[in-house]
Amino acid sequence: MGELLFAAKRKKAGMENQRILSNSYYKHLHRRLVMIVVLVSFAPMIIAIGVILDQFRISYREKIYAHLEELVLKHQQGIDTFLTEKLGDIRFVADAFECEQLSDPVFLKDMLMLLRQEYGGVFEDLGLIDENGRQVAYAGPYLLTEADYSEAEWFRQAIAAPYFISDVFLGLRGTPHFIVAVRKDSGGSACLLRATLIFAAFNTLGESLRVVKPGFAYILHRDVEFQPTPLYEIRLAKEGYFATFLQNGAGGSRPVHISVREDRIGVPSIFATAFLKDNQWLLVFQQ
Repeated sequence: MGELLFAAKRKKAGMENQRILSNSYYKHLHRRLVMIVVLVSFAPMIIAIGVILDQFRISYREKIYAHLEELVLKHQQGIDTFLTEKLGDIRFVADAFECEQLSDPVFLKDMLMLLRQEYGGVFEDLGLIDENGRQVAYAGPYLLTEADYSEAEWFRQAIAAPYFISDVFLGLRGTPHFIVAVRKDSGGSACLLRATLIFAAFNTLGESLRVVKPGFAYILHRDVEFQPTPLYEIRLAKEGYFATFLQNGAGGSRPVHISVREDRIGVPSIFATAFLKDNQWLLVFQQ
């Protein structure tokens, strides 16, 4: 009788455990079904949100790039126009007068005054240099009469070409400047009419390219030197990726090349670059 009672209790306990396991299984199955339904219901919305955010990111990036391209292109055209106009002014003077007239310091001083009155004081000085590199006449604030430029690299380039625009350099005066020069052939010999442009006027063109305060612009020539000195203290110009800018920009179909790179301290920056002065200078905007 005791054995039958014990067997009945065991059977009852087994049935109770089976019922508990069965309830646990159905609860787990119910939870899984609910999760599947939720995922199936929300998955399209999540995917749609992801696609929308990605498209927004792409659209926003394209908008920023388009704005930077327009900005850099505007300054590229402005700087090139400035250089072309100033060279045109000196070419006009060289074409209008002979070397004999321009060799008169008084006449040259009058020409400098007229240029300053007409063009707002952009021209700093004028000089007439013979084919041997000796400055035979000078008008300006420095003591450069009879200065010898025969060993200067810019003179060798300028006397061999119809016209010439230099890079920014120190020269005999010891201050940053750049020149425009026009060669004039007369009676089997040649003379060179040289004008120095006021550095501050050109410096302002390079520094004015800023959108917000972290952004700044500078100009480099192919030897990776600043043209002119940038507004901020920058030490990135000696790094190798500026050579990459030159290579990419030279072969690109677009006038402005935009890329995202890390600067020297590892901060991602947008670089927008465009060539100036017949691909001799590179305008760089970093944001």
